[in-house]
Amino acid sequence: MPRPRFTSFKFALTLWLVLSTSEVLAVSTAALRTAPALNGSTTFYLLTWFVFTLVLLAGWISLRRRRRQLETLSVQLEHHHMRLGLLGSWERFWDYDITEQTLTATTPAPSKDAVWQMLPAEVHPDDKPALLKQLQTFLESSDTDADIVFPHCRIRFSGQNWISISARGRVVKRDAAGKALQLSGIARDISRQLTADRAQQVAAEVFQHMNEAVVILDEHFRILSVNDAFVAMIGQSREALQTQPIYDLLSSTQHEDIAQQIHSALGERGQWHAKQVRLESRTSRLLCDIRASTIPNIPGSLNDSTYHLLILSDVSAQYRVEQELHRLSNFDALTHLPNRAHFNHKLETALAKHTQEDCFAVLFLDLDHFKDINDSLGHALGDQVLCEFSKRLRDCLPANARLARLGGDEFGIILEHITGSNPACQLARHILSVFSQPLQLQGGMEFTITPSIGISLYPEHGLNAEILLQHADTAMHRAKSNGRQNHQFYHSSMDEKTLQRLQTINLLHGAIEREELFLMFQPRWSVPHNRFCGVEALLRWRHPELGLVPPSEFIPMAEESGLIVELGNWVADKACQTLAEWNKSGLKNIHMAINVSSVQLLREDYPRVMAHSVSKHGLCPEHVELEITESVLLGNPRIATERMQVLSRLGMRLSIDDFGTGYSSLAYLHNLPVDCLKIDRAFIANATSGSREEAIVVAIITMAHAMQMETVTEGVETLEQFQLLQKHGCDEIQGYYLSRPLAASECFALLQSNTPPAGLVPKQLH
Repeated sequence: MPRPRFTSFKFALTLWLVLSTSEVLAVSTAALRTAPALNGSTTFYLLTWFVFTLVLLAGWISLRRRRRQLETLSVQLEHHHMRLGLLGSWERFWDYDITEQTLTATTPAPSKDAVWQMLPAEVHPDDKPALLKQLQTFLESSDTDADIVFPHCRIRFSGQNWISISARGRVVKRDAAGKALQLSGIARDISRQLTADRAQQVAAEVFQHMNEAVVILDEHFRILSVNDAFVAMIGQSREALQTQPIYDLLSSTQHEDIAQQIHSALGERGQWHAKQVRLESRTSRLLCDIRASTIPNIPGSLNDSTYHLLILSDVSAQYRVEQELHRLSNFDALTHLPNRAHFNHKLETALAKHTQEDCFAVLFLDLDHFKDINDSLGHALGDQVLCEFSKRLRDCLPANARLARLGGDEFGIILEHITGSNPACQLARHILSVFSQPLQLQGGMEFTITPSIGISLYPEHGLNAEILLQHADTAMHRAKSNGRQNHQFYHSSMDEKTLQRLQTINLLHGAIEREELFLMFQPRWSVPHNRFCGVEALLRWRHPELGLVPPSEFIPMAEESGLIVELGNWVADKACQTLAEWNKSGLKNIHMAINVSSVQLLREDYPRVMAHSVSKHGLCPEHVELEITESVLLGNPRIATERMQVLSRLGMRLSIDDFGTGYSSLAYLHNLPVDCLKIDRAFIANATSGSREEAIVVAIITMAHAMQMETVTEGVETLEQFQLLQKHGCDEIQGYYLSRPLAASECFALLQSNTPPAGLVPKQLH
């Protein structure tokens, strides 16, 4: 508002009053000095003029005071008008006392009818230095009419939270020298705006840094914007992707179908979701899960275009993992054959589609002595055997057979669409024939391993998968107990024997601790020296309830269950202990023959175990003879040879037990450090003069002597058999003609007395 100005008239009047007053004062002073000379009229005149002058002077002073009040009101009115004019677009008004450095500001009225309040405010400590510096620069500038602008600072009122404001103002009060005393201005609360801006910034950062690929499309499904994840996924630049239709990235086989789905779903529901959609670019092929949605228009927005949001998850790796998990859950990782779960599924499928007139068979195969391989030679070699066995087995099956590895060394076969049992029998025989030849392993190693096969038939032996597989398993165990390397069909009588077998194995586990095991000793006679020369240690088991269990029953069970290693080590230690006691009692020059299982011999630590037992009991190693069955040599000749060479270097005697019952030992015999061949009882049982059995015995003895080996014939029961062996130069005999197996004390007495069989002349032992 413009300030009021004096007119020329007012200025003249003021000047006259000043001059008149001065004149009156001068006259009055002179009159007072000459007062006695003045008459009464003159005095009255002077007083009247003096009073009049004083009245005029008082009026002039009052006028000056009112003028100053008007000036103050004018400034206040201008200040008020500035508030009213600017607060229409801003929220707050503020004053800053430069001298006192105090800030006051308005707080928003709680309602439209409430009044604004000016309250003290505090500037945030972090913002204050910069604001004061900006203010100092502003005050030092020459432009007195300029505004000062604070884009962003934080203030708060007592007891309230900090708020962010944007402020502007100007100098509204100066002193007489022109120095600024007060700033006033307006401010706007920008807290929400800053929060919104930050949220937008965060959203943009999230958009760019999301692990999932995000695409924004226009209404024609052309790409408008993509994030970093999508660029990395597709392998193209943003520029190359810009305005490209999203459908160009779809697999050609899915293009039309997916396009139709997206248009239909977004048009009806505004959302669409699909799994394992194939995307193709110049650099990659992907499987993606895609979620699409239409972005709604903002009410009142000038932009009414439709946008679509696509979120893509690359599930290529997940798909591969799922495929791998499916493979692992249905196929064996080692042999790549279907596993037990897959086999059971196929078995259920066979049951569902076969009628009781349409038969099928279940074959259960278990590898003979496979546990010996794992325990003795390690799992790496065992895995090789399983792989080679699987390949050969798969190659020999007909088209209507389904093969699976059930676990460990167990395999299952479903033979479908057969009539009667003959096709299953023929297949089992064919499998056994195929595996009569050794497997070729890595490094040129050959390994002979055979299966035992159990067979069950649908519907004769069961109407569900579990029973059929169980009965085939039972039949397989019968094949094991019948000497292995054969096949057996299930019969209901097998169930009881299977249960008995399991019970016996369970009882055998604690036989050593319960001291139910003991050794018997059968003497051996030296034919050239006409004296007892040694014994064979034989394991026996007497159970409190089962009684004396035949070795032919529990030894195979021990081999099957893995107990044979523990039992074999116990036998070796007990036999060495017995021989040491005999030596201390004066019985010299007797050797102790100990049977060695294939599992024991193939174990890497077996030579060390035997050396420990011999040393522990103070024996001469050459007085310990280890009997090794011919089948061990057929299974893994290389490893068996290595172990035997170590044992031979330790000084122990080695003999081949049951020689002649195999068919390929001669191929390896010349490489083995063998001291003795033990002729099986089968060749002597029917040997008579001129018989074929006699010819075989003669051939074995002749060959052994030619290779610097001795011979022992077991199972000699008559004088005629003894004389025949004596005639052809057999070195030692063993059998009931000499003695049955005896307890340690009885055997010691017999050996000490050197009492020969009837018809033989005893010779003093040395």
